[in-house]
Amino acid sequence: MRGRRVWAGLLLGVVAAFVAGCADSDAYPNDQVRIEESLTDAGLESVSVTASEDWNLGDDSTDVTVSFTTPQPEPSEVDLSTIRRVVWEQFPHRLGYLVVEVRTTGGRESVDYSREQLEAMLGEQDFREDDSSPIFSSGMIAAIVIGCIVGLGFITYGVVQSRFDRKQSPEAVLPLPWPEPEPAPRANVPVAPRIEPPAPPAVTSRQPPPTWREPGRPSQRRNFEETVATLNAAWQWLADQVPDPPRKGRATYIDKWLADRGGIPVERIVLARRARNDAIHRPTLITRAAMDEAISIIDEVAERLHEQSDTG
Repeated sequence: MRGRRVWAGLLLGVVAAFVAGCADSDAYPNDQVRIEESLTDAGLESVSVTASEDWNLGDDSTDVTVSFTTPQPEPSEVDLSTIRRVVWEQFPHRLGYLVVEVRTTGGRESVDYSREQLEAMLGEQDFREDDSSPIFSSGMIAAIVIGCIVGLGFITYGVVQSRFDRKQSPEAVLPLPWPEPEPAPRANVPVAPRIEPPAPPAVTSRQPPPTWREPGRPSQRRNFEETVATLNAAWQWLADQVPDPPRKGRATYIDKWLADRGGIPVERIVLARRARNDAIHRPTLITRAAMDEAISIIDEVAERLHEQSDTG
C-alpha cells in the first residue's frame, strides 16, 4: 500500500511538471502570431503559421508553413510575394524552407521556396545566430520547477499517510499463527540436448537492399502507422548515404547530393523530405497517397545508388 501511494505521488508530480512545461514549450509562439497578424492586415484570409525544425537531419534551420484561403481559383502572385516578404523579414530565426499552402475554390495547392530561392529574390535574411532553437525559456523552466514542487508534495503526503495507516492497522504487527512451509526440493529434470542453429548464408559482395522495402505495391501496406514508419526509415537510410554533410545548410546539401546521384530533379527530393517531415510532425495533414509517392521517389534514388555502388 505504501509503495503504491509513493508511486502515485511520483506519477502525479511528473504529470504536473509535464503539463506545466507544455504550457510554455512552443519555441516560436510570438513569432507566429506576429506574422499571422501582419498577413491578415495585408488582406489575406484564414491565415495560419507553423514552424518546425528538422531534428533528425541535425540542421539548425527552421521550416515555416503558411496556409491561407483565397476566393480565387488559384493564388495570386501578389499574395505569394506578400507572404515571402513578411516571413523573410519578420521571422527572426534561420529559415530553411517556406511552404505556402493555399485553399482555393478549385482545391488545395502548395508552393515551396528553398532558402536559396528566397535569398535570390529578397536578399540576405537578418536572423539571430545565437537563438536558433529557444527550447527552454524562462517561463518553461519556472513551470517545470513548480511542477516538481507539486510532485514532491504528493510524494511526502503518500509517505506520511502510509506510515499513519500502518500504525493504525493491528494486522500489520501480528505474527502469522502458523510456520511458513519449507520450499519443496527440485526434482531432477533431464536436460534436453543443445541443438545448434544452422549456419547463416554467406554474405555476398552486393550491398543489400534497404530494410524498409516490402513485396508488392506501396498501397498494399497494412495501415497508416506502418506507412509512416516505413517512410521515416526509408528517408533515414537515404540521408545516411550522404558522406560528411556540413552542419550549415545540411538539408539543402543532402537534397542536392541525392538529386545529383539519383539523376532526378531536386524538387522531387524536397517533396519526399517534406512528406517525411509532415508524417512525423504533422500526421493529420499528410495523406497516404503523398507518403506512397515519397517512398517511390526514395526507392528510385536507392536503386540508382545501388547501381553506382555495383559498377564502382
